[in-house]
Amino acid sequence: ADDLILPPGTTLFFSALFLFDDSANGNHFARIELMNQQNGDVFSFGEIVAGVMAVTVSAVTATTGAGGVSAGADGSFTNGQVLFLFGRYQNGATPLTDRLDLVGYETNAVTQIPGSFDPSDPAAQFRFSLTGVDIDLTRIDAVRFEIRGSANNFIDELRVGTTYADVVPEPAAAPLLLLGLAAFAR
Repeated sequence: ADDLILPPGTTLFFSALFLFDDSANGNHFARIELMNQQNGDVFSFGEIVAGVMAVTVSAVTATTGAGGVSAGADGSFTNGQVLFLFGRYQNGATPLTDRLDLVGYETNAVTQIPGSFDPSDPAAQFRFSLTGVDIDLTRIDAVRFEIRGSANNFIDELRVGTTYADVVPEPAAAPLLLLGLAAFAR
């Protein structure tokens, strides 16, 4: 209920489950935006409007300018695929030390969610990172879920916290959650 303040030197973790499908046309997508409504700063993760099955993590802040910064790629998923996305934002204490990471895990292939956040995890379906940049998102006071499509894209289980443990399902629940989502995707 309170604003999340992110002074320099802090880290924010986030995660969510996505069912992605843009098979009907290129206008289908699903993404989450974490916003600072006071100044318009935002960072987002998930599928983007332009691109073919493209997943990204991006930030548009007063520091990055209107163009913002992003990392991602086309062909990040197959239609109907359920992915668990985990991210980390580090608001560096000095200029050009901010970092934004996103890793995606295929729910059908993951038997156990990693115990620590690893932006280079070889078990991840994809991993995108922005390093050596100034993003300077200092506050989150709103969340926006954007879903476009005809009952073919879904978002569930958004979690935000100051530790990786805050955004990972309990170990005993994780296999059941992933199994349930895999069945849901089918």
